[in-house]
Amino acid sequence: MRPLIFWVALGLIGLSWIANSFYAHAQKLNEPIFLEQYTKVEATEGMPALVFYYLTNKDDRSSASAVNIGGVGAHVNGTHFSDEQDRSDLNMQTFTHHALRKMEVELPDYVLDQLIKDGTCTFTKMTVYFSTGGQMEAPIGAIILQEPGEETEPLLHMSSGINSEWRDDQFQAAEPLVIEKFEIIPFVEGETMIKVDRNVPSQSSAFEWEQLPGVNVQHLELPLSMEAGDNLYVYAKRLNGYMEPLLSISGTTDSGEEFHTGMYSSFAPQPYLTQEQVDQIIQEKSKKEAPAS
Repeated sequence: MRPLIFWVALGLIGLSWIANSFYAHAQKLNEPIFLEQYTKVEATEGMPALVFYYLTNKDDRSSASAVNIGGVGAHVNGTHFSDEQDRSDLNMQTFTHHALRKMEVELPDYVLDQLIKDGTCTFTKMTVYFSTGGQMEAPIGAIILQEPGEETEPLLHMSSGINSEWRDDQFQAAEPLVIEKFEIIPFVEGETMIKVDRNVPSQSSAFEWEQLPGVNVQHLELPLSMEAGDNLYVYAKRLNGYMEPLLSISGTTDSGEEFHTGMYSSFAPQPYLTQEQVDQIIQEKSKKEAPAS
């Protein structure tokens, strides 16, 4: 019986190794996943590099070396090798099958001159080139580059205030427009994180989040039409008692111009991810890419 037990055990070990190999292969990303951000930056001489974060396979031997934004090329900081080498030095965090990396894009004056038209430039995706020859079209949320003193958005940010439990912002339409999408980072399923109201806030102040007026942005009927001078009041629940979620508002003016605005950050905050969050990001990416049934 002992030889039989030995061969059965050996067979089980072999099957387990094969199953683990198939699982590891199934977890591999076809291409990196860039974390979305909503950032609004003053475009000035000597401005800091734009920072992006992306998930890739843990054994990825390439580095992001250049980008193209709306037909304008820009360089990525760092040392890049055309031949495949171990680039684990780029990993900021490592997980079971994946790694988080940072990419810094330099925008010198001659690049800004090509990008910025009429005082501002907004982009939601860019082409990323990798050192080993690959490239991808990466959705990155929304980045606004704006010259100092310029405020040209059709939906103007008029004011903001901070409470111990929430942040409130007022937006006003500078011209007739239609809001088509609200996007939240980070998004928490089943929780009211953003409330939207079109009425002027009452003079009797609310003291608790539940008392605030407005509709959960997830339940808001879109598209939402606004005339010039119409106001929109947005309340964002503070997370962990100190940080409010970022909100992107996008749509189209009556003249057909696309716009992006909202409650943006002036920089890309460095993420610290858990394995569960990595799995969720990959799952959401897979859902977006799945063919419609």
